[in-house]
Amino acid sequence: LDPTMPSTRFETVFEHADVAHGGSRDTLTSRFDWALTDRFVLRADLPLVYADPIGASSDHGLGDLRLQAGYRAFEDPVFAMFFGAGVVLDTADGEALGSGHDRLVLHAAGAGALPEMRSHVFESVEHVVSFDGSGEQPGVAYTQIDVHMVTEWSPSTWTRAGGELVLDWKGGE
Repeated sequence: LDPTMPSTRFETVFEHADVAHGGSRDTLTSRFDWALTDRFVLRADLPLVYADPIGASSDHGLGDLRLQAGYRAFEDPVFAMFFGAGVVLDTADGEALGSGHDRLVLHAAGAGALPEMRSHVFESVEHVVSFDGSGEQPGVAYTQIDVHMVTEWSPSTWTRAGGELVLDWKGGE
C-alpha cells in the first residue's frame, strides 16, 4: 500500500476523468515496479486509454509510456519520503490518447502513519513539463498535488479516500 516503499509488484490502476470543455477519459494502466534494493525502484506504466471528447469522435488504444526511477530517502516508523524522476514518452496510438509530447516528470511523496486509526496519509507532488518542442499540440507544464488516506479494515480490505489538485502553468495553451 505504501507508495514510498520500493517493492517488486505488478498492478493495474483505473482512472476516470471528466475533462475540460466536456467529455471524459478512462485509463487502465498496467504498472510494473522493480525494486533494485530496499531504497531504489524502477517503474514502467503502460496505459490503455478510451477518450470521448465533446465535439469529436471517441478513440481508444495505447497511451504514452512512462518510465521512472525512484529513491526512498527517509523512513522511520511514522513517516517516509520518496523522490523520483522519469520521462513520459509520446508513444500513444492516437492524438486524443496522449499529450503529443515527450515529458520530464519530477516526483516527491511522503507517507505518514496514523496508528490510532489504522490508517496512513499519503501526499505527493509531481511536476510535469514537455521538453521535445515538436508536434502540433501545445506543450504541457503542470503540477499535480495528491493527498489520500488509506484505512486498513482487515489484512485484505482497505479503503482509500482523498483528492488531487492540478495546476496548469500553461493555462491550456
